[in-house]
Amino acid sequence: MFLIALPIITALSLFSPPVSASGRVLSVIQQAVVGTERSYPPGTQRIEMLTLKFTASCDGNVNVQTLTVRHRGAGDPSDISALSVFRDGQRISHEEILSAHDGRSTLRPDSLIIPSCSSVTISVLASLAPSAAANGRHALIIDRPQDIGVLEKDVSISLQRQLPSVVQSVGPYQGGVTIETLPSLLPLWYGNHRMLARLLVTVDAVHDQTLQSILLTNDGSARGMDLQHLVLQRTSGELVTGIVDRLNGRLLRLTFDPPLKLPRSTITLFSLSGDIRASNRRSVHFIIAAPSDVLATSSSSR
Repeated sequence: MFLIALPIITALSLFSPPVSASGRVLSVIQQAVVGTERSYPPGTQRIEMLTLKFTASCDGNVNVQTLTVRHRGAGDPSDISALSVFRDGQRISHEEILSAHDGRSTLRPDSLIIPSCSSVTISVLASLAPSAAANGRHALIIDRPQDIGVLEKDVSISLQRQLPSVVQSVGPYQGGVTIETLPSLLPLWYGNHRMLARLLVTVDAVHDQTLQSILLTNDGSARGMDLQHLVLQRTSGELVTGIVDRLNGRLLRLTFDPPLKLPRSTITLFSLSGDIRASNRRSVHFIIAAPSDVLATSSSSR
């Protein structure tokens, strides 16, 4: 198949001089993602679009508050259903969408602090909509140093861009999983092996799905050691994930061991259990904060 090169940048890298200011300097390199031409089916989540390396001078820490990215390419920006910022494999921003007006999106990472004399690398990941048009071509760039918002007023920002990676949507939609979180049927009291929540997992009619992991967020007040020895199980009592020692702040990542295959067109109920080590003044309300917090792969049913 003949691919037409995307006319985004004519040089291997572009350098934008620092925004005029005195004091701290933040150097930003928009690094090329491995594989400048990549293809994914519609509905694919967590596609790495941008890698950004931040380096702060030795004059002080820099708190990065916003990143404004712009869509480039022949595809419709609406083919990208969500964008988010990841650091060390963890999502650190809410999911955002691209503007239909100008193809821009402003991402707001949580606690992205670049220590003085140090570097931090983050990635911007995208999800393709299930309805993404075939052969749509997509790339993301940061246009100007002014598109990087920082808390401090005395920061000069330099931006160096490399040739961006192009993502193309190909083939048919491969199906997906939706998960609804439900409250426990039982009162939540201090003690062991308490039912904390229920998860209703629905597989659509396209293909079987294999669950790899689920990231839950406690929208209640319980944190850290308040909830311990957490595990997901079937209604029969069969454990389907590894046991997690405690909450990570308010986050709980459940990993299916081994990955759990669920047939298409099915609905399965699971329960989340754990030990409660806090008083009833602490609340529990688990949610899935973003669709990409559910990692699943599809396999053709034959």
